[in-house]
Amino acid sequence: MRQRTQRFRQFIQDRVNGNFYKPTPDVFVTYRTFHSMFGRTYWGGDSAHRNQDGDGLRFIDTILTTATNLQNNVLNQQTALDYYCGDVWLTNSNNAGVTRDPPIYWDNRTVNNPQPVWVDVGAPGACRDDPGLEGQLFRHGNNIGNIRGPVDVLMICENSVTAWGSTSLTADKGTTFNSGSKSIDDYKSRASGIILVHELSHSNEIMAGAGTSDPPFQPSQQQILNVPLNFAALSATNYGWFGVEAVATANNFENQQTAITAAENVAFYAAALYLDRNMWANGYAADVPTPDQIP
Repeated sequence: MRQRTQRFRQFIQDRVNGNFYKPTPDVFVTYRTFHSMFGRTYWGGDSAHRNQDGDGLRFIDTILTTATNLQNNVLNQQTALDYYCGDVWLTNSNNAGVTRDPPIYWDNRTVNNPQPVWVDVGAPGACRDDPGLEGQLFRHGNNIGNIRGPVDVLMICENSVTAWGSTSLTADKGTTFNSGSKSIDDYKSRASGIILVHELSHSNEIMAGAGTSDPPFQPSQQQILNVPLNFAALSATNYGWFGVEAVATANNFENQQTAITAAENVAFYAAALYLDRNMWANGYAADVPTPDQIP
């Protein structure tokens, strides 16, 4: 993710500096992926938006910072974090037998929890409250809306874990799929990568105080016209490719500030670049263009 985004940034910077050349297939795919998941990116070649060159580079730099924080603080284990499979660390009653109603639970951790306390885990609650909940990141703090510090807690629900294994980002890296034969959504429900990147990117500890968010879900007008769905039945936040696309295409692809800080968009972008033998800009595997096919 980081290396491919760095090459894309250099291409945009060169155009801003007046150095025009055709992008390589790798850079072109990254550009198309960035555009589809975060919105329009302007550069010096677009005279109508020349004053927005800085914004385009700033959006790319935000994603580079996100990638750097994830790599340094997760892969290199530079940040402490509590990991739980399920919500066993939350109980309905405290040590004195006092019970509260969900979504308020007793944080019964004995490690990294200086003072067991009631916490309001908020919507959608704990794993036991929502059978469809895949996971949640809880930030530490000093009020009832936060768990106690000094570390954040990543909770992955059991029903999510049991679905993993039939599809793997690691196993599929280096595989070339026939165009249209595979959806990137397959990696959301059947593999751990997208869920883990989504939840870990919420952590202020990992993200140096700039944790991502889950913006309200608002389907674009084009989605409403193209897809005959019951939108009232969809998730209230931007989960899955449909939600990623909705955030990125809002305001005619001018919703970049929200999209670059949306956890699901970041996670899908990371997955799309990791699966580097295809282009996933429309949510499905597509052929990587040859140099003569790039405009």
